[in-house]
Amino acid sequence: ILRNNKISKGARKKLTQTRASGIWALGVIIFQLLAQRHPFFDNESEEDISDEEFIHRVVNLPPAELPDYCYFNDPKKRITANQILELPEIVAALSKK
Repeated sequence: ILRNNKISKGARKKLTQTRASGIWALGVIIFQLLAQRHPFFDNESEEDISDEEFIHRVVNLPPAELPDYCYFNDPKKRITANQILELPEIVAALSKK
């Protein structure tokens, strides 16, 4: 599929960008911001926050529900942008502005 860091024409035809793929990417970004690590890397293969900081965040910060809705493998099951705007945590954050 990859040749000299380029995607072959056959593979490129199979790749499509949709709103659902954008929602998935949003979930990855939110996870990275909250957890301070990439969601798909093994903890041993990446630099990570200290154990104490991680425990502090898990114990003291409420979990965000939004990333969970973004990760469905089936794009048709992923949350939509309009549904994101209706989530209580998003409504609360937007109403503060």
